[in-house]
Amino acid sequence: MTINPVGFLIWVWVWISFGFLRAFNLILAVLLHEMGHFLVAKKLGYDVGKFALSPYGVELNCRGERFVQNDELLIAFAGPAVNFVTALLAVGVWWIFPEFYFVSQSFVEGSLVLCLFNLLPAYPLDGARIFCNLSQKFASEKLAKKLTIFVNIMLSILFLALFVASIFLSFNPSLLAVFVFLLGGVLDLKQESQYHRINILCKGQKRFEKLDFCVIDKEVKLAELLKKMQTRKTYVFVLFLDNGKIFNISEKMVINMLKYFSPETKIEEIIKQQ
Repeated sequence: MTINPVGFLIWVWVWISFGFLRAFNLILAVLLHEMGHFLVAKKLGYDVGKFALSPYGVELNCRGERFVQNDELLIAFAGPAVNFVTALLAVGVWWIFPEFYFVSQSFVEGSLVLCLFNLLPAYPLDGARIFCNLSQKFASEKLAKKLTIFVNIMLSILFLALFVASIFLSFNPSLLAVFVFLLGGVLDLKQESQYHRINILCKGQKRFEKLDFCVIDKEVKLAELLKKMQTRKTYVFVLFLDNGKIFNISEKMVINMLKYFSPETKIEEIIKQQ
């Protein structure tokens, strides 16, 4: 886990301001939120890095590379979903063990606030990625990003206006903190892409503990095998030859074949030349 000095100071302030129990429950809710992102990203075959204590809170310190649109939706939804489900589970425990209420009330409150706040369509929150990806179903990627940034700026201005109003009504400095947080998200759009898609050529990232055998036809093309390999699984392609023999093709063999043959080359043609 990497620690940003500014992020460390912010969390120290949280511990001092809220006390041990409330701070502990809040940090637990944040960690569970990020764990939701982590597990779904891993399941979808992305290379996620360590957790980082940053000014934004606790986040996944990942290498930034573009990834599949539908995958991004699932990963972004995972964090708020985990917060919502764990809050419901905690409330359910209250019915069985009422005394648990006094220990976990702040956890439930923090989880629900974290869930709803993260769904705001503003960077660096999950809601921005959800909004941007859903917008791309009706508009171009470039327009969707511009629309998301526009909404982000409007929300920042809204929270600034609410803070100014609170000065004359009921002073609330947290509104100013939210304004700075959202404005910082717009200025730091490196946060937009947080997950590194597994590259089949980086063999250290593939799972070798379990091989998946896939029977193929001799008419199949190298490009089709390559597409099949775009997952965390490790495949062995099995081809039954006309003479009754079995020819096994590992992923390494497929990659070597691509050095000498076009992706559109059929397996039958390659075998004939060997």
